[in-house]
Amino acid sequence: MTAEAQTGKVHRVPFVDLVAQQREISADVVPEVVRALDTGAFIGGHD
Repeated sequence: MTAEAQTGKVHRVPFVDLVAQQREISADVVPEVVRALDTGAFIGGHD
């Protein structure tokens, strides 16, 4: 019981932080990802 009760409490706050971080990160990362996709970096180059 203690393990589940602890993880239940622990995971709520970090999850909110993760969502907030994800929004900040995505604002910075998405343009780079789009640029990389345009150059074919993730696809390995398109023929």
